[in-house]
Amino acid sequence: MNVNPTLLPLEGAVALSWSRGHMRPICGGCVTDNVMQFVLLDSEDLAPVSDVVEVSGPSGLTSAPITTVDRDSFAYLLYVDYHARFDLAAAMVHCEPGP
Repeated sequence: MNVNPTLLPLEGAVALSWSRGHMRPICGGCVTDNVMQFVLLDSEDLAPVSDVVEVSGPSGLTSAPITTVDRDSFAYLLYVDYHARFDLAAAMVHCEPGP
């Protein structure tokens, strides 16, 4: 399943982030195994201009607002899914556009 899409407009590009994974039934509840995915898209035709970068954690990651630090670096605020509770985490992604 793909959830929590986030778009961030940039000069000449659009950053797209989303959470991708599955629900895993565990001891009466469900935990995700989601990872965050991130790609830069061309602002004209939305074609990818970078590889997909994947951020994983000790458990599923969801709900990730992103902000730009500079043209190639992005900061995430993440929820780490531990069944009955969520912890907050932060991550940085560096993604350079290809030629």
